[in-house]
Amino acid sequence: MDNEQLNNEETVEEVTEETVEAVETEEVAEEVVVEEAVVEEPVEEPVLKFGLDVQPEYPGGLTEAMKVVAANTKYPAEAKANGWEGKVICTLIVEKDGSVSSVKVMRSSGYTVLDDEAVRAFSTLSNWAPGQKDGKPVRAQVMLPLQFKL
Repeated sequence: MDNEQLNNEETVEEVTEETVEAVETEEVAEEVVVEEAVVEEPVEEPVLKFGLDVQPEYPGGLTEAMKVVAANTKYPAEAKANGWEGKVICTLIVEKDGSVSSVKVMRSSGYTVLDDEAVRAFSTLSNWAPGQKDGKPVRAQVMLPLQFKL
């Protein structure tokens, strides 16, 4: 009987240790799930290119926007020295609050220094009236050209 009792005790100990390990494993798994939920990135709202009820508008219109860009554009010294000219077409996003983000070159002039200057100059535009869809402000893409000519 002593042997049976000893075997039963060993079995009880083994089950108890396995149960503890299983419980600890479940707790760790629950923690990982919680961490994954916290790490989720927010979903960015879409940018509309077409189908707007009201297009984004710069105060004073596009003519005024281009005057501001021209005033803020500095012809790069390297481009001047080499006689580089060209047209850069950029896209930018007018955010729901009227600020500008994500200025990118759509069509290059063929000269990186001119492209970079166009991106910098268009980034100075701010305070747009945002585009609207169904009476609500939305993120909208605008495409603008900048001609570099000596």
